[in-house]
Amino acid sequence: MIARPGQHVDLDEVVRFLRDDVATYKLPEMIEAFDELPFTPTGKIQRHVLVRQVLERRSGQGAGR
Repeated sequence: MIARPGQHVDLDEVVRFLRDDVATYKLPEMIEAFDELPFTPTGKIQRHVLVRQVLERRSGQGAGR
């Protein structure tokens, strides 16, 4: 899901959007928003880079950010 410029998407909106099409146990418990995603030169998302960015964000939140 991509938010329009100047808008944001929250977890409740995502869950409402998916609720009728996705099994309950597959609904997200949290979301992470990114301005841009890390891509390879061939256009694939670099998942390992994305995971590292999420982990860095979460570890930074516990350190007073």
